[in-house]
Amino acid sequence: MRHVLRDRAENYVRGAAMWDALGPLTGRGIAGEGPGWLASRDILRQGMSGGYLQRTGQVIADSVEQAVEELADRAVSRPVDAVAEMTRLVHRVINPVFFGCRVSAAQCDRLGGEVATALGSLLWRMAMPFVPDRVPMPGDRAFLRATRTIDRMLLPVIDKARRQDDGSGNCDGADLMSGLLRGRGPDGRPLSDEHVSRDIVALFVAGSESSALTLTWAWAVLARHPAVVAGVRQEADEVLAGGPPRPEHVRKLVFTQQVMAEVMRLYSMAWAVPRVARENDMVGRVSVPAGTTLVISPYLTHRLAEFWPDPQRFDPGRFERQAVRERIRWLICPSGTASTSAWGRRSSPWSRCSSWPPC
Repeated sequence: MRHVLRDRAENYVRGAAMWDALGPLTGRGIAGEGPGWLASRDILRQGMSGGYLQRTGQVIADSVEQAVEELADRAVSRPVDAVAEMTRLVHRVINPVFFGCRVSAAQCDRLGGEVATALGSLLWRMAMPFVPDRVPMPGDRAFLRATRTIDRMLLPVIDKARRQDDGSGNCDGADLMSGLLRGRGPDGRPLSDEHVSRDIVALFVAGSESSALTLTWAWAVLARHPAVVAGVRQEADEVLAGGPPRPEHVRKLVFTQQVMAEVMRLYSMAWAVPRVARENDMVGRVSVPAGTTLVISPYLTHRLAEFWPDPQRFDPGRFERQAVRERIRWLICPSGTASTSAWGRRSSPWSRCSSWPPC
Protein backbone atom coordinates (compact mmCIF):
# COMPACT_ATOMS: atom_id res chain seq x y z
CA MET A 1 0.00 0.00 0.00
CA ARG A 2 2.79 2.42 0.92
CA HIS A 3 4.62 1.64 -2.32
CA VAL A 4 1.60 2.15 -4.59
CA LEU A 5 -0.06 5.07 -2.80
CA ARG A 6 2.98 6.98 -1.58
CA ASP A 7 6.48 5.95 -2.67
CA ARG A 8 5.63 5.35 -6.36
CA ALA A 9 2.24 7.08 -6.56
CA GLU A 10 3.16 8.79 -9.83
CA ASN A 11 3.46 5.36 -11.48
CA TYR A 12 0.02 4.12 -10.41
CA VAL A 13 -2.86 5.99 -12.00
CA ARG A 14 -6.61 5.62 -12.06
CA GLY A 15 -6.91 4.42 -15.66
CA ALA A 16 -8.73 1.23 -14.71
CA ALA A 17 -12.16 -0.04 -15.72
CA MET A 18 -13.97 1.63 -12.83
CA TRP A 19 -12.53 5.08 -13.53
CA ASP A 20 -13.05 4.79 -17.29
CA ALA A 21 -16.71 3.97 -16.72
CA LEU A 22 -17.10 6.81 -14.23
CA GLY A 23 -15.55 9.38 -16.57
CA PRO A 24 -18.78 10.47 -18.32
CA LEU A 25 -20.39 10.99 -14.89
CA THR A 26 -17.60 12.52 -12.79
CA GLY A 27 -15.50 14.16 -15.52
CA ARG A 28 -11.73 14.54 -15.78
CA GLY A 29 -11.23 17.08 -13.02
CA ILE A 30 -11.00 15.93 -9.41
CA ALA A 31 -11.91 12.40 -10.55
CA GLY A 32 -9.37 12.35 -13.37
CA GLU A 33 -5.65 12.57 -13.89
CA GLY A 34 -3.18 15.17 -15.10
CA PRO A 35 -3.53 18.98 -15.29
CA GLY A 36 -7.33 19.02 -14.89
CA TRP A 37 -7.11 16.96 -11.72
CA LEU A 38 -4.31 19.14 -10.38
CA ALA A 39 -6.32 22.34 -10.93
CA SER A 40 -9.42 20.93 -9.23
CA ARG A 41 -7.37 19.46 -6.39
CA ASP A 42 -5.71 22.78 -5.58
CA ILE A 43 -9.04 24.62 -5.64
CA LEU A 44 -10.85 22.09 -3.48
CA ARG A 45 -7.91 21.73 -1.11
CA GLN A 46 -8.29 25.39 -0.24
CA GLY A 47 -12.05 24.96 0.08
CA MET A 48 -11.67 22.01 2.46
CA SER A 49 -9.00 23.60 4.63
CA GLY A 50 -9.19 23.60 8.40
CA GLY A 51 -10.06 27.29 8.38
CA TYR A 52 -13.00 26.68 6.06
CA LEU A 53 -14.32 23.87 8.23
CA GLN A 54 -14.06 26.12 11.28
CA ARG A 55 -16.05 28.83 9.50
CA THR A 56 -18.74 26.42 8.36
CA GLY A 57 -18.76 24.24 11.47
CA GLN A 58 -21.80 25.90 12.96
CA VAL A 59 -23.71 25.62 9.68
CA ILE A 60 -22.92 21.89 9.61
CA ALA A 61 -23.93 21.45 13.27
CA ASP A 62 -27.23 23.28 12.67
CA SER A 63 -27.89 21.12 9.62
CA VAL A 64 -27.32 17.95 11.65
CA GLU A 65 -29.61 19.15 14.43
CA GLN A 66 -32.43 19.98 12.01
CA ALA A 67 -32.06 16.68 10.14
CA VAL A 68 -32.17 14.69 13.39
CA GLU A 69 -35.30 16.52 14.52
CA GLU A 70 -36.99 15.75 11.20
CA LEU A 71 -35.96 12.11 11.51
CA ALA A 72 -37.36 11.91 15.05
CA ASP A 73 -40.73 13.18 13.81
CA ARG A 74 -40.86 10.52 11.08
CA ALA A 75 -39.64 7.69 13.31
CA VAL A 76 -41.85 8.36 16.33
CA SER A 77 -44.61 5.95 15.31
CA ARG A 78 -43.22 3.66 12.60
CA PRO A 79 -40.00 2.08 11.35
CA VAL A 80 -37.97 4.05 8.82
CA ASP A 81 -35.53 3.04 6.09
CA ALA A 82 -32.06 3.62 7.56
CA VAL A 83 -30.30 4.07 4.21
CA ALA A 84 -32.87 6.61 3.00
CA GLU A 85 -32.79 8.52 6.28
CA MET A 86 -29.00 8.63 6.53
CA THR A 87 -28.81 9.75 2.90
CA ARG A 88 -31.25 12.56 3.65
CA LEU A 89 -29.22 13.56 6.71
CA VAL A 90 -25.97 13.65 4.73
CA HIS A 91 -27.65 15.75 2.03
CA ARG A 92 -28.74 18.28 4.67
CA VAL A 93 -25.09 18.63 5.70
CA ILE A 94 -23.43 18.77 2.29
CA ASN A 95 -26.03 21.04 0.68
CA PRO A 96 -24.79 24.31 2.27
CA VAL A 97 -21.18 23.12 2.06
CA PHE A 98 -21.42 22.35 -1.66
CA PHE A 99 -23.94 24.95 -2.85
CA GLY A 100 -24.35 27.66 -0.22
CA CYS A 101 -27.90 28.93 -0.53
CA ARG A 102 -28.45 28.10 -4.21
CA VAL A 103 -30.14 24.70 -3.98
CA SER A 104 -33.15 23.72 -1.87
CA ALA A 105 -33.19 20.62 0.29
CA ALA A 106 -35.63 18.94 -2.09
CA GLN A 107 -33.43 19.74 -5.08
CA CYS A 108 -30.38 18.36 -3.27
CA ASP A 109 -32.25 15.13 -2.49
CA ARG A 110 -33.29 14.79 -6.12
CA LEU A 111 -29.77 15.50 -7.37
CA GLY A 112 -28.36 12.91 -4.99
CA GLY A 113 -30.93 10.40 -6.22
CA GLU A 114 -29.99 10.97 -9.85
CA VAL A 115 -26.28 10.62 -9.05
CA ALA A 116 -27.01 7.33 -7.27
CA THR A 117 -29.06 6.11 -10.26
CA ALA A 118 -26.28 6.98 -12.70
CA LEU A 119 -23.66 5.33 -10.51
CA GLY A 120 -25.71 2.16 -10.09
CA SER A 121 -26.34 1.87 -13.82
CA LEU A 122 -22.59 1.63 -14.54
CA LEU A 123 -22.11 -1.82 -13.02
CA TRP A 124 -22.13 -3.65 -16.36
CA ARG A 125 -19.71 -1.14 -17.92
CA MET A 126 -17.36 -1.58 -14.97
CA ALA A 127 -17.60 -5.36 -15.10
CA MET A 128 -17.06 -5.56 -18.89
CA PRO A 129 -14.68 -2.72 -19.82
CA PHE A 130 -13.67 -4.47 -23.05
CA VAL A 131 -17.12 -3.83 -24.58
CA PRO A 132 -17.01 -0.71 -26.84
CA ASP A 133 -19.24 2.23 -25.90
CA ARG A 134 -21.12 1.85 -29.18
CA VAL A 135 -22.41 -1.57 -28.08
CA PRO A 136 -25.58 -1.19 -25.93
CA MET A 137 -25.32 -2.51 -22.39
CA PRO A 138 -27.83 -2.89 -19.53
CA GLY A 139 -28.04 0.37 -17.63
CA ASP A 140 -27.04 2.62 -20.55
CA ARG A 141 -30.47 4.22 -20.92
CA ALA A 142 -30.83 4.81 -17.18
CA PHE A 143 -27.36 6.35 -17.12
CA LEU A 144 -28.16 8.74 -19.99
CA ARG A 145 -31.47 9.79 -18.41
CA ALA A 146 -29.81 10.42 -15.05
CA THR A 147 -26.86 12.40 -16.44
CA ARG A 148 -29.18 14.54 -18.56
CA THR A 149 -31.29 15.29 -15.51
CA ILE A 150 -28.16 16.17 -13.54
CA ASP A 151 -27.10 18.59 -16.28
CA ARG A 152 -30.57 20.17 -16.38
CA MET A 153 -30.39 20.72 -12.64
CA LEU A 154 -26.80 21.86 -12.18
CA LEU A 155 -25.90 23.85 -15.29
CA PRO A 156 -28.57 26.58 -14.78
CA VAL A 157 -27.47 26.96 -11.14
CA ILE A 158 -23.84 27.31 -12.23
CA ASP A 159 -24.74 29.78 -14.98
CA LYS A 160 -26.77 31.93 -12.59
CA ALA A 161 -24.00 31.90 -10.00
CA ARG A 162 -21.39 32.82 -12.61
CA ARG A 163 -23.42 35.83 -13.72
CA GLN A 164 -23.36 37.27 -10.21
CA ASP A 165 -20.63 39.83 -9.63
CA ASP A 166 -19.00 37.88 -6.79
CA GLY A 167 -19.94 34.44 -8.02
CA SER A 168 -22.14 33.85 -5.00
CA GLY A 169 -25.43 35.72 -5.43
CA ASN A 170 -27.13 35.99 -2.06
CA CYS A 171 -24.67 33.47 -0.58
CA ASP A 172 -21.49 34.31 1.30
CA GLY A 173 -19.29 32.72 -1.36
CA ALA A 174 -17.72 30.22 1.06
CA ASP A 175 -19.24 27.11 -0.52
CA LEU A 176 -17.31 24.73 -2.76
CA MET A 177 -19.21 25.72 -5.91
CA SER A 178 -18.16 29.33 -5.40
CA GLY A 179 -14.57 28.18 -4.98
CA LEU A 180 -14.71 26.24 -8.24
CA LEU A 181 -16.24 29.21 -10.05
CA ARG A 182 -13.45 31.47 -8.82
CA GLY A 183 -10.79 28.90 -9.67
CA ARG A 184 -8.62 28.61 -12.77
CA GLY A 185 -7.86 25.66 -14.97
CA PRO A 186 -4.41 24.56 -16.15
CA ASP A 187 -4.65 27.09 -19.01
CA GLY A 188 -5.23 29.97 -16.59
CA ARG A 189 -8.85 30.41 -17.65
CA PRO A 190 -11.92 29.95 -15.44
CA LEU A 191 -13.14 26.38 -15.21
CA SER A 192 -15.88 25.55 -17.70
CA ASP A 193 -19.45 25.02 -16.52
CA GLU A 194 -19.12 21.34 -17.38
CA HIS A 195 -15.90 21.04 -15.34
CA VAL A 196 -17.57 22.63 -12.31
CA SER A 197 -20.65 20.45 -12.72
CA ARG A 198 -18.66 17.23 -13.00
CA ASP A 199 -16.52 18.11 -9.98
CA ILE A 200 -19.67 18.64 -7.91
CA VAL A 201 -21.00 15.27 -9.06
CA ALA A 202 -17.64 13.66 -8.22
CA LEU A 203 -17.86 15.09 -4.71
CA PHE A 204 -21.37 13.63 -4.41
CA VAL A 205 -20.05 10.23 -5.47
CA ALA A 206 -17.10 10.45 -3.07
CA GLY A 207 -18.88 11.90 -0.06
CA SER A 208 -22.62 11.40 -0.11
CA GLU A 209 -23.31 7.69 -0.57
CA SER A 210 -20.19 6.59 1.31
CA SER A 211 -21.07 8.76 4.33
CA ALA A 212 -24.71 7.64 4.32
CA LEU A 213 -23.78 3.95 4.14
CA THR A 214 -21.18 4.33 6.88
CA LEU A 215 -23.81 5.86 9.16
CA THR A 216 -26.21 3.06 8.24
CA TRP A 217 -23.64 0.42 9.21
CA ALA A 218 -23.13 2.30 12.47
CA TRP A 219 -26.80 1.71 13.35
CA ALA A 220 -26.48 -1.97 12.45
CA VAL A 221 -23.44 -2.29 14.71
CA LEU A 222 -25.04 -0.41 17.61
CA ALA A 223 -28.09 -2.66 17.42
CA ARG A 224 -25.84 -5.64 18.17
CA HIS A 225 -23.70 -4.02 20.89
CA PRO A 226 -25.78 -2.49 23.72
CA ALA A 227 -22.67 -1.75 25.81
CA VAL A 228 -21.31 0.41 22.98
CA VAL A 229 -24.66 2.18 22.76
CA ALA A 230 -24.49 2.95 26.47
CA GLY A 231 -20.98 4.35 26.11
CA VAL A 232 -21.92 6.59 23.17
CA ARG A 233 -25.05 7.82 24.95
CA GLN A 234 -23.17 8.55 28.18
CA GLU A 235 -20.47 10.50 26.33
CA ALA A 236 -23.06 12.49 24.37
CA ASP A 237 -24.94 13.34 27.56
CA GLU A 238 -21.75 14.51 29.25
CA VAL A 239 -20.35 16.52 26.32
CA LEU A 240 -23.55 18.03 24.95
CA ALA A 241 -25.12 18.48 28.43
CA GLY A 242 -28.60 18.28 26.97
CA GLY A 243 -27.93 20.94 24.36
CA PRO A 244 -27.56 20.80 20.58
CA PRO A 245 -24.30 19.73 18.91
CA ARG A 246 -21.69 22.42 18.38
CA PRO A 247 -18.37 22.41 16.47
CA GLU A 248 -16.36 22.52 19.69
CA HIS A 249 -17.95 19.24 20.81
CA VAL A 250 -16.35 17.17 18.04
CA ARG A 251 -12.94 16.63 19.61
CA LYS A 252 -14.52 15.88 22.99
CA LEU A 253 -16.56 12.97 21.59
CA VAL A 254 -13.54 10.68 21.82
CA PHE A 255 -15.34 7.36 22.30
CA THR A 256 -17.84 8.18 19.55
CA GLN A 257 -14.96 8.82 17.15
CA GLN A 258 -13.44 5.47 18.12
CA VAL A 259 -16.76 3.76 17.41
CA MET A 260 -17.00 5.34 13.97
CA ALA A 261 -13.38 4.45 13.19
CA GLU A 262 -14.10 0.81 14.03
CA VAL A 263 -17.25 0.90 11.88
CA MET A 264 -15.17 2.14 8.95
CA ARG A 265 -12.53 -0.52 9.60
CA LEU A 266 -15.02 -3.37 9.33
CA TYR A 267 -17.33 -1.87 6.73
CA SER A 268 -15.15 0.08 4.32
CA MET A 269 -17.29 1.78 1.67
CA ALA A 270 -14.37 1.89 -0.79
CA TRP A 271 -13.73 -1.83 -0.46
CA ALA A 272 -11.62 -2.03 -3.65
CA VAL A 273 -9.38 0.69 -5.11
CA PRO A 274 -7.84 -0.03 -8.55
CA ARG A 275 -4.65 1.48 -9.94
CA VAL A 276 -2.82 0.86 -13.23
CA ALA A 277 0.98 0.77 -13.52
CA ARG A 278 2.37 3.19 -16.10
CA GLU A 279 5.81 1.60 -16.19
CA ASN A 280 7.39 -1.71 -15.23
CA ASP A 281 7.92 -1.89 -11.48
CA MET A 282 8.62 -4.21 -8.56
CA VAL A 283 6.39 -4.42 -5.49
CA GLY A 284 8.49 -6.32 -3.00
CA ARG A 285 9.65 -9.37 -4.97
CA VAL A 286 6.69 -9.26 -7.37
CA SER A 287 7.22 -8.00 -10.90
CA VAL A 288 4.54 -5.55 -12.10
CA PRO A 289 4.59 -5.08 -15.91
CA ALA A 290 3.38 -1.78 -17.35
CA GLY A 291 -0.38 -1.83 -17.88
CA THR A 292 -1.04 -4.14 -14.94
CA THR A 293 -4.09 -3.34 -12.82
CA LEU A 294 -3.50 -3.57 -9.07
CA VAL A 295 -6.41 -3.61 -6.64
CA ILE A 296 -5.96 -2.43 -3.07
CA SER A 297 -8.74 -3.73 -0.84
CA PRO A 298 -9.32 -2.01 2.52
CA TYR A 299 -11.89 -4.72 3.23
CA LEU A 300 -9.04 -7.24 3.26
CA THR A 301 -6.25 -5.14 4.77
CA HIS A 302 -8.55 -4.13 7.64
CA ARG A 303 -8.89 -7.80 8.49
CA LEU A 304 -5.19 -8.69 8.66
CA ALA A 305 -4.73 -10.39 12.02
CA GLU A 306 -1.11 -9.15 12.09
CA PHE A 307 -2.43 -5.63 12.71
CA TRP A 308 -5.96 -6.33 13.96
CA PRO A 309 -6.12 -9.23 16.48
CA ASP A 310 -9.41 -11.11 16.25
CA PRO A 311 -10.26 -8.89 13.25
CA GLN A 312 -13.94 -9.86 12.94
CA ARG A 313 -14.69 -8.62 16.47
CA PHE A 314 -16.11 -5.10 16.83
CA ASP A 315 -13.87 -3.28 19.31
CA PRO A 316 -13.68 0.55 19.45
CA GLY A 317 -10.78 0.16 21.88
CA ARG A 318 -8.54 -0.55 18.88
CA PHE A 319 -8.53 3.19 18.28
CA GLU A 320 -7.56 4.35 21.74
CA ARG A 321 -4.45 6.50 21.54
CA GLN A 322 -2.08 3.99 23.12
CA ALA A 323 -3.48 1.07 21.12
CA VAL A 324 -2.88 2.96 17.88
CA ARG A 325 0.70 3.79 18.86
CA GLU A 326 1.43 0.17 19.71
CA ARG A 327 -0.12 -1.18 16.53
CA ILE A 328 1.34 1.23 14.02
CA ARG A 329 4.65 2.87 14.89
CA TRP A 330 4.19 5.48 12.20
CA LEU A 331 1.12 7.09 10.69
CA ILE A 332 1.41 8.65 7.26
CA CYS A 333 -0.57 11.86 7.05
CA PRO A 334 -0.49 15.10 5.05
CA SER A 335 1.63 17.83 6.57
CA GLY A 336 0.23 21.26 7.30
CA THR A 337 0.62 22.51 3.75
CA ALA A 338 0.14 19.24 1.90
CA SER A 339 -2.99 17.18 1.64
CA THR A 340 -4.73 14.42 -0.19
CA SER A 341 -7.50 15.04 -2.66
CA ALA A 342 -11.11 14.06 -2.05
CA TRP A 343 -10.25 10.86 -3.91
CA GLY A 344 -7.35 9.84 -1.69
CA ARG A 345 -4.54 10.54 -4.17
CA ARG A 346 -1.20 11.54 -2.65
CA SER A 347 -0.44 15.07 -3.77
CA SER A 348 2.77 16.25 -2.10
CA PRO A 349 5.35 15.48 0.62
CA TRP A 350 4.06 13.59 3.62
CA SER A 351 4.98 13.69 7.25
CA ARG A 352 4.29 11.77 10.41
CA CYS A 353 1.31 12.57 12.58
CA SER A 354 1.75 13.22 16.28
CA SER A 355 -1.90 13.32 17.31
CA TRP A 356 -5.00 11.18 17.20
CA PRO A 357 -7.28 11.13 15.29
CA PRO A 358 -4.69 11.33 12.48
CA CYS A 359 -5.20 13.59 9.48
